[in-house]
Amino acid sequence: MYNYQVGSPEDRDVLITDDNYSAIWDPRDLDLIKKKFALIRYNFGRGDYAKVKEIWEDGIERKMDRMDNGQYVQDTPDDPKPLEVNKKRDLLTNDGMALLASIIIGNVLQRPSHYTSGNGTIIATVGDSGLQSERARIALATDGFAVAAGTTIRYGAIFIPTFPSHVIAESGVVNASSGGRFLNRTVYPTPRLVHTLLADFYTLAITISLTAV
Repeated sequence: MYNYQVGSPEDRDVLITDDNYSAIWDPRDLDLIKKKFALIRYNFGRGDYAKVKEIWEDGIERKMDRMDNGQYVQDTPDDPKPLEVNKKRDLLTNDGMALLASIIIGNVLQRPSHYTSGNGTIIATVGDSGLQSERARIALATDGFAVAAGTTIRYGAIFIPTFPSHVIAESGVVNASSGGRFLNRTVYPTPRLVHTLLADFYTLAITISLTAV
């Protein structure tokens, strides 16, 4: 979470928060969740953010928030819930802030394009330039989404069952298929979720909110 002052001292500050989600899913739900992510990309592309909100904010994200808070979540075949959820409010990196500034002035080539997952556990700092121990990287254009509405930005990705088994300890959004500049690095709290090869799949997501205070 950040608190930046904009302009002269009498101006308001800008509060930036980022909420990160890791979730383990039953592999039988893979096709349905992939379809939901594809619908998010499609509807955002055609400007129908009400539909995006219905699928993500009022759907999957709300389920994850309720599960993280220990609340009951309905589970139905056409609207499943994750098996487990881990949520963390962490930080954007210095590189990430520079990345946002570059995008604001129109440098579309700097836009984040991939989501990464790793098993590194060293505490996150603003100086991080990548994950400690990256294990997987997913393209948002085919297996995830990148959407924005108002002052909120959201990224999400699906990591299919064939990815190698590992503890989901860290994640980040980055602007290249290898290397690249990281928007954030998140280190999830214990107990951390564990992906098991072929036995499950997992999703990662981040919600970045900017608020004048």
